[in-house]
Amino acid sequence: DKLNAIGIQVVHTLTCDDSLSSIVNGLEFLNSRSDLVIVSGGLGPTSDDQTREAVAEFTRCKLVLYPEVLNKLQALFAARSRSFDPSNNKQAHFPENAAVIPNDNGTAAGFLVQRGAQPGYLICLPGIPGELFPMLEEGVIPLIRRELFPQLALFPRRILRVFGVPESRLNTKLQALSLPGELAISYRAHFPEVHIILKAAGTLLSEAELGTAAAACKQAIGEEFVYSEDEARAMNGIVHELLISRGLTISLAESCTGGILGSLLTELSGSSAYFLGGVLSYSNQVKVNQLGVPKDILEDHGAVSHETAKCMAQGVRERFSSSLALSVTGIAGPQGGSAEKPVGTFFVGYADSSSTQAYQFFFPSSREKIRTFAAWTALDILRRRLSSCI
Repeated sequence: DKLNAIGIQVVHTLTCDDSLSSIVNGLEFLNSRSDLVIVSGGLGPTSDDQTREAVAEFTRCKLVLYPEVLNKLQALFAARSRSFDPSNNKQAHFPENAAVIPNDNGTAAGFLVQRGAQPGYLICLPGIPGELFPMLEEGVIPLIRRELFPQLALFPRRILRVFGVPESRLNTKLQALSLPGELAISYRAHFPEVHIILKAAGTLLSEAELGTAAAACKQAIGEEFVYSEDEARAMNGIVHELLISRGLTISLAESCTGGILGSLLTELSGSSAYFLGGVLSYSNQVKVNQLGVPKDILEDHGAVSHETAKCMAQGVRERFSSSLALSVTGIAGPQGGSAEKPVGTFFVGYADSSSTQAYQFFFPSSREKIRTFAAWTALDILRRRLSSCI
């Protein structure tokens, strides 16, 4: 998506084994079919990290030590009070004449080489996402646009980040619209959300026309489901901004999500301005003793119910003296379901100074996905309440 956004069409994606011959064969295959090859992974210090050796063989260059990279590595280890194992020397070797791409989040620097007789470039980056994506955004993409392919045309593009509507239903809704023929629509499932990419298939679609098409898509989907039109603004970022701008605080009572919701709310720096704390009330005893859920509510309605979700939200709000509170209780499975409340059933409670509500949902899936979806659903309810969508 990030490469498509700057006018580079990704035509092949290849996965290969961590062996020298497999990587070289992969490079030979891609080299004859593209102007730019980007490799991720295999730049570490261990024996199975073979990317730099494969690139050296493929480009018929020898590996050479870059002293400045080695000095930086040794300084990094010293700053972290770690001993520098000699095996890390490998990470300071690059194909001769390679341009180093700095890695500010790890020890494996990337590099760029020209492909020899055939025009084009080969870029190698570490495979760890927390290192790969910052290097791509801060180093590689500016390099591509500025030096490697400055002639690239940037076509208008929009993204709609959607939560709460399945990918297949989104496709049906948008296919029913009369949209410009020059508009290309792509769907990217990033559980538990879906990204819809709207982009001009050529130069005939203007920014204004793309904006009109995006507005029509939002209306067809339901604007309340499109929570963001910015790749950099995720759900918890939207909620983060809303809570800070309104000067509100929040507390949580989590059962089946086991802290996932709290993790989402505290992921961003500055969350201490609004997040006071929470209770992981997995057992009924904790629900009673720590949140004040009446025993007769649990006996009459069960731990997974509207009534319990409301009491949990009320109880945690009172105990933390927060402006708002959320609760989640459900059956994540694979055991514990019943005909009345099957696995995937969960309730989200919401409490503020004027009211307490509970919402029922059903999402049959794996335990991991049920828990994640329930946490995101609670976050979405909070977003909608703060945005006055519900």
